[in-house]
Amino acid sequence: MLETNQYFKGEKGLELTNVEWLLDHHKTKLQERRKTVDELNLKPGDVVLDLGCGPGLWTHLLAEKVKPNGRVVGLDFSPDLKSD
Repeated sequence: MLETNQYFKGEKGLELTNVEWLLDHHKTKLQERRKTVDELNLKPGDVVLDLGCGPGLWTHLLAEKVKPNGRVVGLDFSPDLKSD
């Protein structure tokens, strides 16, 4: 398992922390993630449990589908991946 202080080399040669890498990766795959969420056929009012949600990169996509009365609960065990 990687330590949180380890770095990755991004496509542009930049050193990225674990969270920065996740955010960068999420941006590059956003279109594919939206398609995946669309294929779940979620409806307004549905309840979703987002296990291993990290900083919530999928959580907001799921919430868009179940609003206004639905609910998405995100749960992650890593305090280093907490979003603000």
